[in-house]
Amino acid sequence: MANGSGNNNTATGAGALLNNTIGAGNNANGAFALFNNSTGSGNIAIGYQAGLSLTTGNNNIDIGNIGITGELYGGVAPQRATCKMQSCFLDGWGG
Repeated sequence: MANGSGNNNTATGAGALLNNTIGAGNNANGAFALFNNSTGSGNIAIGYQAGLSLTTGNNNIDIGNIGITGELYGGVAPQRATCKMQSCFLDGWGG
C-alpha cells in the first residue's frame, strides 16, 4: 500500500490499495483490491481486483467485482456482485 496522508486503512494482498493517497478508513482484502483508489474513503473491497476501478467514491462495498470509477454512496450500478450501503446487485438482481 502506498499511502500519503490517509489513515485507518487496511490492505491485504499484492497491490491492495496501492495508489491510495488521502483516502481513509478503507478495507481492501485481496490481490489488487481498491488498486486505483486515491481519495475515496470508507470503502470495502473483497476479492481479486475488487473495487479496481474505484478511484474517488466513498462508502462503497465491492465483492468480487471491479466496480465503476467514482462510485458514490447509494449510487446504482447494474454490475454483477457490486454492493453498496443502500443497494446490492448480485448477478443482475438488485434491491
